[in-house]
Amino acid sequence: MQMTPDHAQALQDILTWRRDVRHFRPDPVAQDRLDRLRAAMDLAPSVGNARPWRVMQVTTPALRSAVIANFEAANTQAAARYDGAQKDA
Repeated sequence: MQMTPDHAQALQDILTWRRDVRHFRPDPVAQDRLDRLRAAMDLAPSVGNARPWRVMQVTTPALRSAVIANFEAANTQAAARYDGAQKDA
């Protein structure tokens, strides 16, 4: 396979977008989409094929609230390490 300019642009878009998750959708993710994502994760590179990522399927409002609270606490803690424009990004 040869990387075309379109491939390079798509890769750049993906690398730019994937940096962080800052928004959560309220609607469920379809099982076929989860299956495709898990298959793509199996292809993703990792050092020593360690696959350090974890996937959690949130199925209840209580668990969703707990995940969001954890994210907000971690985000606040991380933001405290930055100043000025970096903190607002």
